[in-house]
Amino acid sequence: MSNNCYYQIIVVATVGIGCGLLSWFPAPTDAVRYVPKWKKQACEIPSSQNEYSHYVCDDNGDVKCLPGWTGDLCDVPICKKGCDPLNGYCKRPGECRCKLGFYGDNCNRCIPLPGCQHGGCQVSFECVCHKGWDGIFCSEPMCREDCHPSRGYCEKPGECRCRLGWSGPTCRECQVLPGCMHGTCSKPLECKCLPGWTGILCQTLCIIF
Repeated sequence: MSNNCYYQIIVVATVGIGCGLLSWFPAPTDAVRYVPKWKKQACEIPSSQNEYSHYVCDDNGDVKCLPGWTGDLCDVPICKKGCDPLNGYCKRPGECRCKLGFYGDNCNRCIPLPGCQHGGCQVSFECVCHKGWDGIFCSEPMCREDCHPSRGYCEKPGECRCRLGWSGPTCRECQVLPGCMHGTCSKPLECKCLPGWTGILCQTLCIIF
């Protein structure tokens, strides 16, 4: 038997197949579809055309793809103009379906990591922080550069808020006890009286006899 078979037969029935021979047996349906393996062959085997074909054969026996289709066998749909070739695809002409992790009319916008708060992405499912933010989800503001790491904090980028007992632009100065009148501090919430003053709040003038 010759091995020069030049087409493929897809059978939706119970049949016996040989090279150039098709034997029929009873089956629920008797649909047989020839699938050509290259463009010229599609028109050499008229039976290969069916309702799912996307081409016609001209007078010279050449394949002409219908509008919206391309490829050797006209089985590749032409996607919507502008559809991202890497992140988008189509199953029918003129559409643009996005692959996982991308969205937009042309599938050219990436989806950031779920939970990303102050960041964006260059590839899908990442979280690249905007200026002034840090952390896995870009949810942690970056304080003023010289803000004391333990005595200060921030709720938005670039600021420096002092914790209880500390003061100053960078939270490096102790804060006196509230109400302290004539005193200073060497540690938070202290009221160390200046010479000549006494009392819890350094409010009493010393009288020297």
